[in-house]
Amino acid sequence: MRLVQQAVCQDSRPSVLTEVLFTGLVTRVPWAGPSDVPRQDRDTVRGVLFDFRPGIRELLLSEIRRTEALRTLTLVADHVLGELSSGQSPVTFTALVAEEDEAVVVARSEQHFATVTAQVLRHLSNRYEALAQRLDRRGPEAGIHGTSAGGGPRPHDATDAMPVPAPLLDRDAVLAELSRAAQPVLGVTGEGTETARIVLVAREGSGTTAVAARYVAEHGASYGHVRWTAAGGTPSFCAPVDLEEAVNRAHAAGRPATWLLVMDGVRPQDVPPALPSLPGTLLITSTVDAWPEPFVVHHLPPLKPSASMGLLRGLVPQLSPPVALRVAARLHHLPLALTMAAGLLSDGGATEETGAALLAALGADPTPGAPPAEPLADPLPAVCDLVLERVDLRHPEAAPLLDLLAVLGPGPVPLALLRHVLPGDMETTEAAIGALTRSALVQPSPDDALLSVRPAVRRARRRHMDTYRADAARRLARAALVSCVSALASASGIGLAGGADAGRRRDRAALTCHLASIGALTDRDPSVRAAVGGQVRFLVACGDLAAARSLAEEALAHWGPGDPLGVELAGVVGAEEEPGAADPAGRLRDDTGRGGP
Repeated sequence: MRLVQQAVCQDSRPSVLTEVLFTGLVTRVPWAGPSDVPRQDRDTVRGVLFDFRPGIRELLLSEIRRTEALRTLTLVADHVLGELSSGQSPVTFTALVAEEDEAVVVARSEQHFATVTAQVLRHLSNRYEALAQRLDRRGPEAGIHGTSAGGGPRPHDATDAMPVPAPLLDRDAVLAELSRAAQPVLGVTGEGTETARIVLVAREGSGTTAVAARYVAEHGASYGHVRWTAAGGTPSFCAPVDLEEAVNRAHAAGRPATWLLVMDGVRPQDVPPALPSLPGTLLITSTVDAWPEPFVVHHLPPLKPSASMGLLRGLVPQLSPPVALRVAARLHHLPLALTMAAGLLSDGGATEETGAALLAALGADPTPGAPPAEPLADPLPAVCDLVLERVDLRHPEAAPLLDLLAVLGPGPVPLALLRHVLPGDMETTEAAIGALTRSALVQPSPDDALLSVRPAVRRARRRHMDTYRADAARRLARAALVSCVSALASASGIGLAGGADAGRRRDRAALTCHLASIGALTDRDPSVRAAVGGQVRFLVACGDLAAARSLAEEALAHWGPGDPLGVELAGVVGAEEEPGAADPAGRLRDDTGRGGP
């Protein structure tokens, strides 16, 4: 800070630093370096760390010229990298920007410096995104981490997996706007807190999910606990009590007593009616524009033509600017449609001929020099159809997986379920998933444990499935459900504790939103009904009686009161939602139908 003051504000007095430090803009943060560094070394000037409060850095970056930001970053980086370097040749900021491995390693040795540098580089230009991802340990390489009840590491993303933060173009202003809005506000009376309720709205495929993921990657460490749930995900992990307990554990471990809940792709009726009483932020992405108070709606603007061209040419560098502009205009500058189009162009070598063929397939004039065609009214279905046709032709092994994803519910799908569906060995399964991922049809979680299919892709696949094919996919899904539930149950009971068990619990929870879609609630097969009963028992054991009651009611509507397992489900429906009343009618049979405690 003294270095910057001397270089940028040469005539200022030392009291200026005092004003910066004690006006509430910054706060001291814990040591962010390796745990094996001696205590005395942590207490050097470099070991006393300060950071801006959430949103302040983004606001300041949006108010200064990029040349000023670059000059200051260069000054600080050369100083810090020189101190961190060993040997005769100190590492410089120029070497870091060139992504020399030694420079990146040196920068990452001081996590706080690396994280801030990554954030400023993203503000300067999207061409630094690759370097920023290498520097930012909170991003795709490491994820957001918290502390479990036992004190060990535990991912904040404890529910449906947060997608890997993607490179963003032309979104700095939106991120700064979200950062300013996402500040927990104390209640007027001083009792309780007021939660920041933020809704980011745009048409499907505009990139609201990517913006929310980037917000979490950049600001997740400012919260005591972070949760991410997608549309159709299990609501049990949004329960206020569950969130408050997680925040209290985080606070006991020395982290902020705040929470961040991201609900991706939801409607107003999907939001839980109650939220934790602790200060926190609810960040929602949606295609619905009408939200009641106290939700504050922020609109994500469409990409500018220059940004959408940059996105296309960044994914397909050999694509000529005129073709890129015409494709981007035809696809209405939608990031998801452009990403899918880039996959089609890359498969064909991205020549002028492949560009012309794509334009013709999209109903535009492919003649060189022709003016850009009017945007398609709904470009996502058009480009989805083209990509699905290409995948069916080149990757027939992925067809069963696509059919299954089309008939499942809207929530993320555990890979544990898919392994019971695809024929062949694990290598075949991975190849099929890889083909769908490269085509931007699905998005794996950072740990590859969950798979999310894009809603537009699900709708497009269903349009091309006749009744027989759809029924066959549902039968396959029900058989996989029985095998998956049995495997998860026999591995660790209901999976409520421990690292591996936490993963099984997440997989079990993710199955709930798919039961109705695949016909599990109307199937008369005893093994399928036992699996449904086991899922109700799992939800009861997790303490989510509301979700267990909802599932039991839906099953009973189809089974009737005469079904033997229905008697036990009826007990769950009539249970009082309080501790000790979750199992009023005796124990449900276990997941294999054999009965158990």
